[in-house]
Amino acid sequence: MSEFSLSNSGSRKITNRSVYIAYEMSGKERLVSAVLTVLCGEPKFCGSTDDDIIRLAAACAGNNPAFLCKLTCYARSVGNMRSISCPQHRHVLTAVIAREAHAYTRRTIRNVVVRPERNGHF
Repeated sequence: MSEFSLSNSGSRKITNRSVYIAYEMSGKERLVSAVLTVLCGEPKFCGSTDDDIIRLAAACAGNNPAFLCKLTCYARSVGNMRSISCPQHRHVLTAVIAREAHAYTRRTIRNVVVRPERNGHF
């Protein structure tokens, strides 16, 4: 319980798009949040995050391509981002990995692209 009682004096507060005070997330945290919770191309109250996802993924591919590969595979397998949720995110992330982090392209494609008969969706 003590881990939740830590002082937040070092955390930075910002004003979010809804004009409320919020805590600023790191680039990795914003990318994970957007990939797992936001639908691509859908109208949103606070504005579109589609360009942010591409920008954050490209920055992450330059700094930490292994994390981006793991996030893409996690969104596909554990996060259940299959045909119902938002398959565009994993395709966008796979394209960013193919363009920016060539060493992780094969591993990502093997774990993200699944044939329909292996997936159970026909």
